[in-house]
Amino acid sequence: MHVFQQIFKQSCVLPHAEFTCILEKVMKMSTVQEIWYIYLAQCRDKTLYCGITNNLIKRFWQHNGMISGGAKYTKGRRPVTLLAFHSVNDKSEALKLEIAIKKLPKPQKLTYMLNLQNKQNLPNEQNTMNKNH
Repeated sequence: MHVFQQIFKQSCVLPHAEFTCILEKVMKMSTVQEIWYIYLAQCRDKTLYCGITNNLIKRFWQHNGMISGGAKYTKGRRPVTLLAFHSVNDKSEALKLEIAIKKLPKPQKLTYMLNLQNKQNLPNEQNTMNKNH
């Protein structure tokens, strides 16, 4: 299980101070090299939202109204749940992938993102992306 998935699960059961401590450790880990994330979320009304960020936890706090910010689209559709995410090395790559995902029909978006996520979590794989997507 990816570290962010563990943290999202723990955020529901841990006391705020303990969760904040874990969050700070993860944020320090991610600042060593700027990593960008493409994510797919599901809103309360079952619609999907695709976006990019370099701070996945903060972005979901924003989407769910825990801190200021977040997309207009998700503000009226809370809670917002993370379905899948994929990390890349730069913002340009994240934007290209986001555009490709947004062009897909709704049923294919989640499948595509889960395939990317599963490839990324496989050991000993180079995690190369298909440039045609």
